[in-house]
Amino acid sequence: MASAVAAQAAGHRLPTNVLPVHYDLTIVTDLHKCTFDGIVKISLDVKEETNKIVLNTRDLKLTQVTVYLNDADIEMRPVDMSFDKTAELVTFSLPESLPRGSKAQLEIIFEAQLTDIMRGYYRSRGGTDDKEIYSITQFEPISARRAFPCCDEPLLKATFAIQLVSRADTVNLSNMPVKSEVIYEPSSNIVPEQVSGWLTSKLSSLMSGEAGADKWKVTQFEATPKVSTYLIAYANGHFKHLEDSYTSPLSATEEIIDKTAYALEVTKKVLPLYEKVFDIEYPLPKLDTLVAHDLDAGAMENWGLITGRKTSYLLDPKSGNLQVKKRIAADQCHEIAHMWFGNITTMAWWDNLYLNEGFATLMGEVVIPSQSALASKLLFPEWKLPSAFIAEHITAAMAIDSKLSSHPIEVDCPDANMVGQIFDRLSYSKAASVLRMLSDYVGEERFLKGVSIYLKKHLFANSVTTDLWEGISEATGLDIPKVMDDWIKTKGFPVLTVKEIVGGILVRQDRFLETGPAEHQENGTIWHFTRTVPLSILTVSEEREVKVDKAAILDEREKMIALDVTRTFKLNAGTVSFCRILYTPERLVKIGREAGKTVSMFSIEDRMGLVDDAFALAKAGYSTVGGALSLVENLRNEQEYMVWQIIAEGLAQLRSVWWEHEDVVENIQRICRELFGPIVERVGFEYSDNDSADTRELRTLAITHAADAEHPAVVKELKERFAHYLKTGDDSSIPSELERAIFTTAVYHGGRAEWEAVKRIAAKPKDPSTGTAANLSLGNSQDLKLIRETFEYVMKEARDQDVDRFVQGMAANPKARRYLVTAFKENYDAMYKRLEGNFAWQFLVPMPFTKLSSEKDYQDTKEFFTNVNTSKYEMAAQQTVEEIKIRAAWVKETGPAATFLTVSNPNENESALLCAPLAEVPLSEYSNITETFFSSTRTVVVCKPSSMSIRRLASNMPALQGKVELPPIPSFSPASGRSRTPSSGSGVLATTLPPSPFSFRRPSLVWSGKEKNSTSPVTPADQIMPRIPLAPPELARSQTHKARRVSRLRSMSRSSSLQMSPLASPCLPFTPLHCEARSGRNSELGNSTGKTALELETYASDDVPVKIWESAGAQKHKSIKSEVLKKVREGRRFSLRAPVSASCPNSLARPQASRVSLPRRLSYNMYPSISNAAAKSPLKAEVRLASPAIIRSVLLSSMKNKEGVALGSPGGTLGTPMCSPTMVMDAAAGYFAV
Repeated sequence: MASAVAAQAAGHRLPTNVLPVHYDLTIVTDLHKCTFDGIVKISLDVKEETNKIVLNTRDLKLTQVTVYLNDADIEMRPVDMSFDKTAELVTFSLPESLPRGSKAQLEIIFEAQLTDIMRGYYRSRGGTDDKEIYSITQFEPISARRAFPCCDEPLLKATFAIQLVSRADTVNLSNMPVKSEVIYEPSSNIVPEQVSGWLTSKLSSLMSGEAGADKWKVTQFEATPKVSTYLIAYANGHFKHLEDSYTSPLSATEEIIDKTAYALEVTKKVLPLYEKVFDIEYPLPKLDTLVAHDLDAGAMENWGLITGRKTSYLLDPKSGNLQVKKRIAADQCHEIAHMWFGNITTMAWWDNLYLNEGFATLMGEVVIPSQSALASKLLFPEWKLPSAFIAEHITAAMAIDSKLSSHPIEVDCPDANMVGQIFDRLSYSKAASVLRMLSDYVGEERFLKGVSIYLKKHLFANSVTTDLWEGISEATGLDIPKVMDDWIKTKGFPVLTVKEIVGGILVRQDRFLETGPAEHQENGTIWHFTRTVPLSILTVSEEREVKVDKAAILDEREKMIALDVTRTFKLNAGTVSFCRILYTPERLVKIGREAGKTVSMFSIEDRMGLVDDAFALAKAGYSTVGGALSLVENLRNEQEYMVWQIIAEGLAQLRSVWWEHEDVVENIQRICRELFGPIVERVGFEYSDNDSADTRELRTLAITHAADAEHPAVVKELKERFAHYLKTGDDSSIPSELERAIFTTAVYHGGRAEWEAVKRIAAKPKDPSTGTAANLSLGNSQDLKLIRETFEYVMKEARDQDVDRFVQGMAANPKARRYLVTAFKENYDAMYKRLEGNFAWQFLVPMPFTKLSSEKDYQDTKEFFTNVNTSKYEMAAQQTVEEIKIRAAWVKETGPAATFLTVSNPNENESALLCAPLAEVPLSEYSNITETFFSSTRTVVVCKPSSMSIRRLASNMPALQGKVELPPIPSFSPASGRSRTPSSGSGVLATTLPPSPFSFRRPSLVWSGKEKNSTSPVTPADQIMPRIPLAPPELARSQTHKARRVSRLRSMSRSSSLQMSPLASPCLPFTPLHCEARSGRNSELGNSTGKTALELETYASDDVPVKIWESAGAQKHKSIKSEVLKKVREGRRFSLRAPVSASCPNSLARPQASRVSLPRRLSYNMYPSISNAAAKSPLKAEVRLASPAIIRSVLLSSMKNKEGVALGSPGGTLGTPMCSPTMVMDAAAGYFAV
């Protein structure tokens, strides 16, 4: 309650010396004049003597105020009435004090307009011609004061007796059932008992005016239980009802009532489940739902009268649109959950909003609909609601909470402006996520029992966080505040870094920020409070049995967990804990391979979490985009829609961030075509009633993203379908699920005719989902004139509640993005005047800006928000500015290297470039050796080499060199195959073999020469730097080279020197190695200073082959290793002699100097060779890398066998005498580059 006290001290809260007990509220609504009048009689309990009464009010004209004391024995009028417009308070100063313990009644007569502002009591339009006016309320969070003077705070509950007066041909609705309803006719001399006092005179005045011939109706409703003002609701209009039973009817205007049947079905199924789960009956006699054409919120949980937009509740009975069904079910289940979480038990102040919204999100969208044990069958089969929760809530909450401008779940709300801002993803989605984490940790059954205890202790009352923890602690016997307080009271969440050590893993928690590793001060929100993180460790046995240890927790900054790291394991099983996991690159490779298996030991939720973590960690600089793409490549054969949804969002983010870099966008588009095109081919375009839910949604997703990526066949199909509609008016070929994809494609690839057609649909859609699709699509034109006209349409004709959809669609269009920013700034004042009173304003304002990605955009946007009034959306403005800064930094830090982070399409004429790391092998048995010598090298390759691709690579090289200290490319003479290295600058290691298109996959010794060309990183390369000597493809066609390679194939034999396979020999064309240790910071990696970096000088020698370790002898390899390590630490030079193939003449590999900066690692360059078949014409080859297990066995054998070790291969054997583990690893890795 700290923020409540602060708000009261600041003058924004009501004093508690006088408390409301009951309201008698009468509202007279005139829809013809769009006005309302009212009288409210508030029964007060005087707690302390006072001569002042303070209430909330806004935009009401108070015409008469009277106070009655002690059952009307004393009547008085205020001597003064003062208004505080900022705090939205009115103070009535009385001529006499109200004694402590007395009872008083405050009577206020008021009037106001029914406005278009979707707050308070306002008007909406419906009917077949959209001209039928009706009235409706939206009071949450603080707009009841716009409809009648009241104590508008959640803590100040009271009972309500509501009476609505309206024309007799309309329908009145409110929270409770109708108690009585009478018609008041001008010609009648009979005055109903409900009509007295002020109402009598009001009706008389109505009868004497223009409405004199109309009949009027007085509707009295039963009194409510104690309820907060924000939950009061009423409406008046020409409504129709759809009823399954009296207790839960659906109401709407006549033209849409037939589309409410599905929402009614959901209500009927879900309501009894809540009663059973929490052992508390729904306390009101009925639960209406009113579908509104204009509503600020998607839906609102008014007690006994839920209100919601058409998009939240309408489904055409002929439509099988699964996405609409899921939205209706989610919204209605959420609102019904509020009948318990928020209505029966209400937060004491808005700082505990999550007790309402977090619980309604979790219970309404996951827990209750999944209670198959309480129903004859699962309510929503095939929907995989726990998986949907990850995509809908966890990812969205983390996106906000990973910013410095985030806020705690329990957040201070000192004034009205702040109250409106906390209705965000943190109060809803993060709160639901951490409650889900708690439920999983203690067990769902015990969790629900604790929640039931909490509700029963606070029936019809208010609560705070400690009340909830007490209930769950009572049910579980656990210290819940110790586990959960930091999650609720401090902002941010951890990234868990997993390091493999002898006997297990070392897990460390730090605050995860998209700006990169947290500084000491920001990190304190995590480790100063020792946040408790359930680890949920999944392990897979040798028999492939899965076990999950839910008892394991991280309750300190760093902790060692005993674990067999030789087996498959994964933290955060089921993606339940609200954290990200950072594995070593090698472990992520293993996890990715397991995730990609046809029968994976990882659940859908696990795979979703892996992909989301991979892209998020790359954005924050903890890993690379290449690593995320590697994981996506492993999941290429994924069948689950939910996993593909996360993949699609990750790729869309890349395209959005680099939207002004055409080469990057082109390559991302190519990846999307490669990924989603095959899915479209498999699932087709036609929807069937026999489709599973997954198939339907995967079809929609794949077609949408393939079209966005301009997949030729998909674009053609969608254009033809819209063209048929445009020509005939027949929309039967446009499935409801594909409306947005088809509309967007038509507008993007079409002209004015297509744009006008979609605008007509937006203006008068056949159903809400169609309207939403059109709203989002209209701004996708590539014609700047049509883009301008779209914005003009938004400003002049669009409904207020739809503005955000139009703006969202325009912001998604790179062609419209900069115009939208300029137009929004120029029209900001008009937008503010029109929409600032609406709930959605804080979500609308950031939309034009959040997809900007340059430093200039960051500065301009920051300046813009500095110069306008952001008091109503200050947090959203801060988050928007920070998001632009993060995106700009990501682009800047990655630089042109982003050009190489994509996968090529072998069927495309143009080339694509890829940064692909070779596998680094962890060997726990030789941890010191691994730390010092083992390394990986990221190699840039040209896929489908051509003169165009070589030129493109060359044009990008200078910037890349500046980023990662890349040496220049040597020039080559294709005729002789010799290199001509520049005379100045650092050189490179020349090679006669050009790099080929390749992909890294699981080890295989079978190669046909006809493998499909694809590319993928094998592991994130955040600890390595690119080394890319490249030769043009002409060298690959050298007949001399072919003959030399074939000769080497035949000459393989065991020997006392390292006689490597011809496919491996190009990997080590140098000797000796000269290294020098030094300290430094690798700017690409973001590693701390103090890491060891090595300077490497390489050259090829004429005296080959040579003996390994000639100076000390093979038997002394251990002492040599120690001596080398010692010299590295001392910063002294040392020399190692490495073998090269005798058939690699010096003339093809001249001595060159090369510098590499790596943390504690020695790096070498590896190049895949080409096959005989590939050398003839289009280069098609595939590189497969030895698994860590194979390389480990090589090392173990070499360390034990001083005579050498033989390995089998398709072309012969690889023999090696005893040598350093580094050389064996090199040889093995090169050998398996098939």
